Amino acid sequence: MMRPTVEQTNASLGTPVSSREVSWELDGFTLKACVSVREHQGRELVAAPDLERAELQAALKLVQLRHTGPEGLRFIRKACGVSLKSFAEALGVNERTMRRWEAGEGGNMILAAGAYFDILREKAAGRDPIANLEALRDAPPVRPGTVINVDDDRSAA
Repeated sequence: MMRPTVEQTNASLGTPVSSREVSWELDGFTLKACVSVREHQGRELVAAPDLERAELQAALKLVQLRHTGPEGLRFIRKACGVSLKSFAEALGVNERTMRRWEAGEGGNMILAAGAYFDILREKAAGRDPIANLEALRDAPPVRPGTVINVDDDRSAA
């Protein structure tokens, strides 16, 4: 997976002057999105937030299509701005396991995809994508016999 070949900048840019299609090749298919192109000092640039938004939309599309290929999983993690190390720590697994998931080698890929989709959901909602995983990892297990009220997140023994 490669980032689109669009020059990006964090500089304050003027009004969009046109749009450009960007694409990502993942696991044998292509995702496409449009980004606003702005002119700055005689050059056409894409503001970093615009490209990040397009990447997040592409990652959401992967989830909608239920794509769990290794390049798709890596793309989702990177679109969320999460490093391999911090994601592995949040899940309580080692980096080697994460690398294997992103290489399509071993493990329960459905469970792996669920973790990737969780970070994407948090990022899309504007929350820290890692904090929820850490909270889930550190939560005490539910004991047998516990009654869980699904309407309001309260539980009673």
